[in-house]
Amino acid sequence: MISWIQNRLIRHGRWIFITLLGVIIVAFVFTIGNTPGCTTNDSAYEVVDFYGYDLNSPKQMKGLGRKASLSAQLNNVRIENNQQFQSQLTGRIALLHLAKEIGIPIPTAEALSDYIQTKPLFADEEGNFSRDTMTRFMDSIQSDPSIPDGLVVTVLQEDYQIDALAEALSGPGYTLPSEGILQTQRSRTSYTVTTAKLSYQEFSPVIDPDSTTLEKFYQNNAANYEIPERIKASALYFLVDENTVKDSESSDVREQANRSANQAAQNFAYDLYNRAIDRDSSTFKELVTGAGLKLTKIEPYTLNQIADRELPEDLLNSAFALSDAKYYSDPYPINGGGYAVLIYEGRIVPELPAFDSVAEQV
Repeated sequence: MISWIQNRLIRHGRWIFITLLGVIIVAFVFTIGNTPGCTTNDSAYEVVDFYGYDLNSPKQMKGLGRKASLSAQLNNVRIENNQQFQSQLTGRIALLHLAKEIGIPIPTAEALSDYIQTKPLFADEEGNFSRDTMTRFMDSIQSDPSIPDGLVVTVLQEDYQIDALAEALSGPGYTLPSEGILQTQRSRTSYTVTTAKLSYQEFSPVIDPDSTTLEKFYQNNAANYEIPERIKASALYFLVDENTVKDSESSDVREQANRSANQAAQNFAYDLYNRAIDRDSSTFKELVTGAGLKLTKIEPYTLNQIADRELPEDLLNSAFALSDAKYYSDPYPINGGGYAVLIYEGRIVPELPAFDSVAEQV
């Protein structure tokens, strides 16, 4: 019997071992290996449900993020950091869920038309609704291929429901007992006023600290003199063709020229996105030169310095959300007509200036 087995192994052993090796390889691939198509990491995905939305879903969060950003723009609300943006996002989800729970309907066409006229973004300098401002905004949205059709209407409908919810909750019957007590205490509290007079002519203190004292004060209060993070950027201007509008008194001609400038800016930004053009590449330089544009340097600025600059605040503020990967802003209208696209070039980290450079300020 043993001799028979030996003879069989000698004759057929090669094929037996090849078969065993194949079984081992297949078992390894399907149980241990991480080959794409054989095993997946789906089991590691965790759904974070928040009032019907999955906070871990990039697709859902992208859509909600667009709505929150557009709502902030319509209400002239500046989102300064990611924490504030996340708060706006989750708050919007919760409020819309509550509006649905208590049965607040979407507005009718007439109600929505009236509601649009209350939006701060469409107000003129006197605070009145400006149809021209709204038209320019809608043209800008419609010419942006990255914004889905109907998004503005959807956001306005949801904002209407949120505002209606806030109005309902602020009405009678929704005041906490502690709020009622506090309001009563305030209304029944009486105050006495005492005045004091100080003559500035007679007040002449002698303050003459030496440099050692000043430097010590500077070191103890260094945070007050720290220069915050600054943005380095340039701007591309898509200006109105003055030869087209200088001899025309018609507002329609200037409006059409402004729309053309906006369209050119939108096409330029979309070209950067669609072709994934790197900021430091020769392709980017050729695109700028080919469009007859040039990069105009912007003096580095902090968040607090935005209001002091000539460029629109929204344009300068948008740079804080940019990075080396997404280095170009959306087009923004500028004074005098035309549009500008901001090109992000980097950040200057917060720094503490030397004492000698701020000695007079100290």
